[in-house]
Amino acid sequence: MSKAYETIEYPATGETYSHDEFGVYRYSTYPRGSVLEGQEKRSALGTYPTLAEAQATHPDARWEGDGASGYREIPIPHTPPEDFDPEIAGEVWDDTDY
Repeated sequence: MSKAYETIEYPATGETYSHDEFGVYRYSTYPRGSVLEGQEKRSALGTYPTLAEAQATHPDARWEGDGASGYREIPIPHTPPEDFDPEIAGEVWDDTDY
């Protein structure tokens, strides 16, 4: 993913919620050094009772349509990035299944 962008999705849906409201989300990429480095990042910016309110508050967000949710479970990698240094991170990378 190259450039961050915003969407309006209905219903507002995430891993632990689903609301009959219009959710606004920012899509970007996890930064270098993150455990999820390079993967898609989805950040909730707010929910609104109407599409008009969501569009007025976030005029650059694109409307995805009813039933469109960009939520996806993000897989956590089992191996660290090449530049991972446990000394710098202050923790080790563990391949244990929880």
